[in-house]
Amino acid sequence: MENTLLALKISPKDVLPLLQIIESSKTRDEIEKKTFEYYKKSSKDIHSPHISPFRVRVAHSFRKLGLITGDKHEIKLTPEAKFLLEKSENLDKFKKEFSRLILHLDQEKVKLINFLKKIDGSFTYNDIVENFEKEGITIKKTDDKLRRWLQFLFYCDLISFSSPYYEINLITLTALDTAVKKVSIKEFEKILYEEYEILKKNKGSYVPILDLTLSVSNKLKHKGFAPIDFKEHLLKTISSKPKKQITLSETGVRKEGGIIHNKVYYYFLSIHEK
Repeated sequence: MENTLLALKISPKDVLPLLQIIESSKTRDEIEKKTFEYYKKSSKDIHSPHISPFRVRVAHSFRKLGLITGDKHEIKLTPEAKFLLEKSENLDKFKKEFSRLILHLDQEKVKLINFLKKIDGSFTYNDIVENFEKEGITIKKTDDKLRRWLQFLFYCDLISFSSPYYEINLITLTALDTAVKKVSIKEFEKILYEEYEILKKNKGSYVPILDLTLSVSNKLKHKGFAPIDFKEHLLKTISSKPKKQITLSETGVRKEGGIIHNKVYYYFLSIHEK
């Protein structure tokens, strides 16, 4: 079993307020100041203004969650983060889309839910650790990464918890999976071609995948399609004998916003007639 437990340093309930802080701030300094004030109100751990919760907790965690890009001078929200903010006027919708994001990350990187499905019925934290050991993976029972990820899964209703027992929430998993399937590959392919031709006029034949992710997701958002769905639909389209030739291209200097496929990082996409 290959998995990557994400070293998160924030609580899931803090994600939306922190996204709103970043969105409303014009500079990195402003983000750091507002984040300090936010944590100062809610945490006893923050005493000194010389400690930056944004640097220590938020920036690291948001990068792991795929919510921000940029360097120490400029921070930008990713398409996934902007999509979540669009849904934030309705907290139920925000939580649903955030749950889809966490489920996607679990399927792509952490792979904990599929592992937990192998355990019959309910299970304790120690059961999880012991089953990891059977797979040759050593995790200390005090490992904060595992506990934190379980906290995110619980917040998103992907698992239930009644001390000391956890259980997979199959109803939520099924509902989130069904939502993704509303957009067929045929429909995605049609919109992909249309948006590529529009972007091509200003970008040239090689269009950044990030720009296509934004434009296609915006066109299909009324069907619940989110930026996190783009990569899966794109790769399925490429492998399903599309009407046109779709080519992924690398970039000389790695820029954020591309996709990894077969361990290769692609940043551009071009489409041609066969």
